Amino acid sequence: MKTVLSFMGGLLALSLCLLTVGVEAAVSEDSPSARFAQGVLASERGQVERAIEEFRTVVRLEPAHAEAHYNLGVLFGERGQWADAMASLAKAAELRPKDADPHLAMGIVASQSGEEDRAIHEFIEAIKLQPDLTEAHFRLGVIYQKRKQEEVAHPLIGEKFPIGLLPHAQARLLARHLRGDMEAYCPFVGS
Repeated sequence: MKTVLSFMGGLLALSLCLLTVGVEAAVSEDSPSARFAQGVLASERGQVERAIEEFRTVVRLEPAHAEAHYNLGVLFGERGQWADAMASLAKAAELRPKDADPHLAMGIVASQSGEEDRAIHEFIEAIKLQPDLTEAHFRLGVIYQKRKQEEVAHPLIGEKFPIGLLPHAQARLLARHLRGDMEAYCPFVGS
């Protein structure tokens, strides 16, 4: 999750750091932009509680501040607060419908919380929005690779084997049927 936050906030954080002195002096303390800058700085310094407090204040002052929702979601995800993370990231995705990053972050959170189907959905959404998003492709591949290791019992063979070998087993059964070694071919429809 830290790579997602640093990836999204890298340029923003750099510009905010350069402007921090001016922002603190020129903008009132309760303005959303000043509170957002303080949240970014607190997050970079590892002051997670303060960062969350600042981003919550930004969201209260400006409910349509997508970046604050996004950063809240990332911070909640890092803390294992899955429901809060998903809610904040979903709001960020709603506010920025053409941005792939909230979907990528939701996929990461869903994957970490054990919701693989949701993670797959979010990674696919991120890829639709940004086809060259390598992290989404990679994480999606990791989930699929993991699923290929799950074992399944074949009704005809009577043994358990990794689901990734199912096409190979079915091809061998079809070949036996075509050679005449088996009377009928039994397709595998799941267990």
